[in-house]
Amino acid sequence: MSTPEGPQSPDVGNPLDQLSKTAVLLNKASDRLNQAINQVNEALKKLNLGISSWVTFDSWEEGPFSEWHEIGYGKVNGRWGIAIKKNLEDLNSQQADNVETTEWQFSEAPREMRIAAIPHLPKVIEQLNKDAAKTTELIDDKTAAAETLAAAIEGILDPPRRGVPTRLQGGR
Repeated sequence: MSTPEGPQSPDVGNPLDQLSKTAVLLNKASDRLNQAINQVNEALKKLNLGISSWVTFDSWEEGPFSEWHEIGYGKVNGRWGIAIKKNLEDLNSQQADNVETTEWQFSEAPREMRIAAIPHLPKVIEQLNKDAAKTTELIDDKTAAAETLAAAIEGILDPPRRGVPTRLQGGR
C-alpha cells in the first residue's frame, strides 16, 4: 500500500514536551518575582505613606503617538502597591486630555513590562522618599495656616472672659 504524496506531519511531540517544561520554569520564575514584589509591598504598606510616586522606564515616539511606561507605588485598582502604567499620547490631538493610561498592579502587568521595569525599582524608592519629604513640608506649611484659622475662629466663638464675673460666664 502506498502513502499519498504531500507534506509530512511534523513531529511536535518533542518540542511540545520541551515547551511544557520551559513553561513550568517560566511560571516558577515569574512567581518568585511576584513574591519578591509582594514583600516590597508589605514593607511599604507598614510605612503608611499614602502618596504615589512614579518613574519612567521606557519611552518612544512613533508617528503621531508618544508612549511611555512607568513603574511606581500608588493606589491601582483599589489597592496600594508597586504598579506599572502604560501611557499613550496622541501628539496630533488638540484635546487637553489626550493621554490614555492603562494601570496594573505589578503582578497583573504584562510579563515583558515587569521584566523591563524591575531595574528601576530602586528609583521608585528614591522618588517615594523625595515625594514624602516634599509632602511633609507642604503639610507643615498648611498646618500652620490651619492652626492660625482655628485659633481665630475659637477667639470669635469663645472670646476671652477676663474680668467677667463667674455667674455671667455661665457658672453657678
